[in-house]
Amino acid sequence: MAGVQCQRNRSPSVISVSSDSEMSSSSSSLSSSSSSSLSSASTISSSETSNEVCAVDLPSEQQTEIIAVRKSRKIFADGPDQNLPYFIPNIADGQSDIPVRVINTIDDMDYGSDVFTYTAENLYKIPESRDTVSYCKCEGGNCDPRICNCRTKSNIRLKNGKIDPCQEKIDYHKSVLFECCEDCGCKGKCSNVFSNKSMPYRYEIFRRKHVGFGCRTLDRIRKGSFVCEFVGEVIAKRDATNRAVQSFMYTSYHHPTTEGKDSVIDPFFYGNAARFFNHSCNENLLPFRFFRAQRFIERPHIGFFAKRDILEGEELTIDYGLEWWAMNINNEFIQYCCCDSDYCVLPSPKRFQLTDAEMDKECEQLEKDKAAEEEEVGEEKSENTGRCEEVGEN
Repeated sequence: MAGVQCQRNRSPSVISVSSDSEMSSSSSSLSSSSSSSLSSASTISSSETSNEVCAVDLPSEQQTEIIAVRKSRKIFADGPDQNLPYFIPNIADGQSDIPVRVINTIDDMDYGSDVFTYTAENLYKIPESRDTVSYCKCEGGNCDPRICNCRTKSNIRLKNGKIDPCQEKIDYHKSVLFECCEDCGCKGKCSNVFSNKSMPYRYEIFRRKHVGFGCRTLDRIRKGSFVCEFVGEVIAKRDATNRAVQSFMYTSYHHPTTEGKDSVIDPFFYGNAARFFNHSCNENLLPFRFFRAQRFIERPHIGFFAKRDILEGEELTIDYGLEWWAMNINNEFIQYCCCDSDYCVLPSPKRFQLTDAEMDKECEQLEKDKAAEEEEVGEEKSENTGRCEEVGEN
């Protein structure tokens, strides 16, 4: 980690892991690096493992966006070329209105088709509970936030169909959103609706060197937008330990007082494109829990919303969390992270890291890129306005 000189606006993030550590996290515990795995971590031998993770000073939020955006788009040169080593036009098999294609420009590695089946909805392997939340009784398709039961039970706010950017940081286990639906008095026609589709954008599964497959967006996604639902088999956490592959699982429900009610979502055999989300130390997606028509309190849905504006061609990434890293480091599965962030908290010893001077240059270039893009958008708006005026005159 020598040469890292990041001391900007945020205090150091320290992860210290030892063989007898007890660590907890509300983040995910997804993905490992295998032929069908999507982890951003390298598999190593036990002789190379180190249980010490050094501290790194993290940069400001603006700076962490810079490299991730510019670098990620450089790899977006692939197209649906039938001559690529590996190309499948759609793996959704009728489960999605939008095709989900797979592209491998590196080799002929399979994405896991021998074990994985695409599904747009959760497959529940746990019984229904009696604990439910009632629907709202609003009428006229316009819910009053002061009396709407769905909104008063939610501590996540929506604004124009997006997560309110002015809201404080959302705690995954403490925050929840109840979405209005057809069973509500408003019939789901109010503004408290965001997930009409489990995957509202176009996505592409693509091969990455060293880390298996990842998922990137083919559309631009605005900050706060609902990106997709994380689906799979919903099983009791106690049953999850009996499964051979546990690294794809995501905790969906955590009951702090009643033992045995914890559940997880396992997308290893059944899931959607979210199964292929890799880890990044500068993730662009954040998880949250929400409820739709089914309001069994122990069966929340898991969704991801955009942490910032995401450009077409960017890989969609999440934070696997300290629990995942602690488990894999202590079990000697990994030694370092392979994410694309130049401020990775656990980089390879050979990994290039930016200095402050180099980061300043990137900031300057980003401002130029943003200005050029805004100018281009402004010109398009002016041109469209002119066309509308011409049509009106005619």
